[in-house]
Amino acid sequence: MLCAQLQNICYNMYTSHIISQLLESTPCISSINIVRLKTASQIQDSCRPWNQKEKEIFKNAVLMRSNFKIPFWSSLMISNMENENWSKSCILAANRHNKNDDYLVLSPKQFRLHISDLEQSGYGINSCVTLFDGSIRHIPMIDFHIGKSKINEDIVCTVCKSLIPDGGYIIDSGNSYHFIGKKLITTSQLLTLLAKSILFTPIVDEIWVAHQIIERSCTLRIGLKNGLLPTLIRTI
Repeated sequence: MLCAQLQNICYNMYTSHIISQLLESTPCISSINIVRLKTASQIQDSCRPWNQKEKEIFKNAVLMRSNFKIPFWSSLMISNMENENWSKSCILAANRHNKNDDYLVLSPKQFRLHISDLEQSGYGINSCVTLFDGSIRHIPMIDFHIGKSKINEDIVCTVCKSLIPDGGYIIDSGNSYHFIGKKLITTSQLLTLLAKSILFTPIVDEIWVAHQIIERSCTLRIGLKNGLLPTLIRTI
């Protein structure tokens, strides 16, 4: 349910509700884009041949990710460095991009009517919105990689305040955090935001950032993952 008033912590308010509230407070938005999220292919499917050398590098990368809490692709690159058995296939597997081209274009009213359905399926909200005058704006978004804890939540809050001083919503994404800003920005401003966010690697998910720059827009999940919805935990 939507919260009547946002407090520092607002339980049972999900990403979809945040978007609904943003639409209500920004009546100039005529339509938004909902993305049907694709399942990323496994490295084994694109890394050929998948021989013992690749298996060992993959094993080391997974172990490094677990031990040091760093992104898998960073772990994979490190596992190849100074390794006489480095794998060209494993390295170039990072150069994959699943284009977000399965869109639903919805009016604010349509979005609110279908919130429950969207939450139960594999959908994400795209940053790109169209205004009634035909111009394009973006909802600021950041995806974090840092693990969840009270200390890390404060770190995320500090990063968000630095990157988006106009404020927004910190969201528990399940394993880490999402951030959605309150004020629409231009495409140029979005790209600058994404570029600046990389300076906070590995707190920010730099691989996510790279794919959003390729798309020239951002997408964050609004539906269930492992039985949980991304949930608001703090406003700034």
